Amino acid sequence: PLNPESLINPIVSAIFEDSRGIFWVGTKGNGLHTLDRKTGKFTRHLYDPSQPGKLSRPPISKTDSTDAISFINEDHAGKIWIGSFANGVNWYDPKTRQSYHYGLVYDNKNNAAFAKDTLTGFKDEGAVRFMIAADSSTWITSQSGNIYTVSYGRKTIPFFPNKNAVNSFYLEPNGSILWFGTDLGLVRKDLTTNSLKSWKHDPNDPNSLNHNSVVDIEPDESGKLYIAAHGGGLDLFDPVTGKFTPIKPVNATIGGSTMDSLHSIFIENDRYLWLGGENGLARVDRSTNNFNVWRFNKENEKGISGTTVFSIAKDKKGNMWFANVGGVDKFISDSNSFRQYLKGYSLRAVLVDAKGILWAGTDMGLYQYDESKDQFVPFNSPVFSMGIEMILNILEDDQQNLWVTTANSILKIGANRERIQLFNADYGILSSNWNWLNNYKATDGRLFIGGSNGYYMFKPEEINVSNPAPVLNFSQLIIGSKEIVPGTGEILSDPIWKTGKIKLAYNQNTFSLDFIALNFNSSEAIKYSYQLENFDHGWNNIGTDHKASFFNVPPGRYTLRVRAVNSEGTITEKTLSITISPPWWKTWWAYSLYALLIIVAGWQVYLYQKRYILSRERERSREKELAHAKEIEKAYKALQATQAQLIQSEKMASLGELTAGIAHEIQNPLNFVNNFSEVNSELIGEMKDELAKGNIEEAKTIANDIDENEQKIIFHGKRADAIVKGMLQHSRSSNGSKEPADI
Repeated sequence: PLNPESLINPIVSAIFEDSRGIFWVGTKGNGLHTLDRKTGKFTRHLYDPSQPGKLSRPPISKTDSTDAISFINEDHAGKIWIGSFANGVNWYDPKTRQSYHYGLVYDNKNNAAFAKDTLTGFKDEGAVRFMIAADSSTWITSQSGNIYTVSYGRKTIPFFPNKNAVNSFYLEPNGSILWFGTDLGLVRKDLTTNSLKSWKHDPNDPNSLNHNSVVDIEPDESGKLYIAAHGGGLDLFDPVTGKFTPIKPVNATIGGSTMDSLHSIFIENDRYLWLGGENGLARVDRSTNNFNVWRFNKENEKGISGTTVFSIAKDKKGNMWFANVGGVDKFISDSNSFRQYLKGYSLRAVLVDAKGILWAGTDMGLYQYDESKDQFVPFNSPVFSMGIEMILNILEDDQQNLWVTTANSILKIGANRERIQLFNADYGILSSNWNWLNNYKATDGRLFIGGSNGYYMFKPEEINVSNPAPVLNFSQLIIGSKEIVPGTGEILSDPIWKTGKIKLAYNQNTFSLDFIALNFNSSEAIKYSYQLENFDHGWNNIGTDHKASFFNVPPGRYTLRVRAVNSEGTITEKTLSITISPPWWKTWWAYSLYALLIIVAGWQVYLYQKRYILSRERERSREKELAHAKEIEKAYKALQATQAQLIQSEKMASLGELTAGIAHEIQNPLNFVNNFSEVNSELIGEMKDELAKGNIEEAKTIANDIDENEQKIIFHGKRADAIVKGMLQHSRSSNGSKEPADI
């Protein structure tokens, strides 16, 4: 039991526990309660008409106890919604402890409820049901049968109507005096009292505005205002005296109307200011009013790129840039000439942001300057994949967001230059038929944007959009020309929007997928882009179309990524894994078989080559061995010959040694031969003498002695001959046998 006596009315109509663990109980009548779980006691939150921001149920009459709380619930942002059957809805923020009411407000004096849209949108008496959808969007049904969805953070950009078009602004530093130019003069508005004062052209007053179409306002250092008129010239206006001083060129060569029809003013420094106009560009010496004018000449590539200059900017390096109907021009002060970029584009806006990046708004999109390449490159975003058309002006707020004005919308580009939010008719943006705008950022951060019938004034931080992202799903799969429906054994077992991956055969590689995103918070159409990873080289931007078609996709694994972008720049992405199977002859097991066959064939080739190589090697080895054997045999024969020579040499050496001994042996018989020969010679002489004397006997005796001596000579001669033959036999190198000889 939860102490029901603490409830003002025991008839409970709604209960809810929020994400913080607080338990809420709604009853019939003025009874909204929260429970303290520790004590088990309820706290009642009464409706007090004098404190409408206090936590309570929706307004109720003191005398009415019949209305009951229909629901209590919490949204995705942690806010508490409290509905009633007869008195609208309350929205409570636990962080700020503020409560806001939608629907009826009860008049206790007259005891009657009357319709009052205290915030916006909910115009029924009571709310019946509340739901948070899958996309975090909030839905409420009413007693009258209407269905409401809640747009979080959306606020209509404040618009201040004016009888005439407004296209230029200046807010004084005090933040209370606004000057703006219209097509019917200059207007001063006191933002505190909303009082207006205007100045117009008076042909009878030389100190009046030179022309009623005021297109630009620039303050000088003393607080005076330079006023540019389209169809007129340049004035210097003194707000104190209310007098206009026309600034005319002192050099008469310019011509009477060359710079009369102006579009923009830019103060370069304390010496020069620039004027952009319908008929060219002028640099004005502020002290002498000397005009240096450039006119378009298609033959001059170092001049300005078009006839009309709309906007002027100065970069961080002091270079001057000009938006022209023929491109964007950079002033080269050293040569008093221009360098032309984006030739052929029509530009109405240039801006240098806080980071020093130069932006150019063209009729075909937004561009930024790449200093390293010295060229302008397009700014791409999924929100505006086809480009941003007809840019009229560019501003940067104090949070470094870019605010780009087009003919019928305002774009907010985040400081990181990634997210783009579109503010269109849903935010109260009216179409503009102007071709140019000189919008303005005040020193206090407020932005002023002109329009055909008034102007917009707001602080950027006040415009907060945090709507849920659109829900994106695949809706249809078509293969060839056949729609694929879920079924057993089919490609889809579940509906396509519940499927995360599909598998297709190789002959199902021509297919298309439909997808759709729902956005209940904007009337602006959702834009789509898609990319099939591993197949497409980039994103395919298809605008509001919502079909992706593919033809002859090769087998493989792919991921289809689809993006949906709503008008507020919220991107939703959905992915689908797609596998296309190859034919059987291209499957992994087929390739495995191919690989096995290649391996077997390779192995056979290897074995054949191995055998062939081995046989070749063996043959080479045999040839080498044979050649080696021949070499050995040759070497052996050479060795034998050498050995024989060595033996012969040894023999000769031995013979030399032997000679000394043999010489002595030969000398003895020779001595005997010589000696006996001499003795015989003497004996023959003696024998002749004896024969002469007739001593025959004596002669015979001598003859016998001679004969003995001869025998001794023969003996010793043979002895010497034997010694010599022995020596010859020892020194001979062969055995004396005959052998064939190559002659």
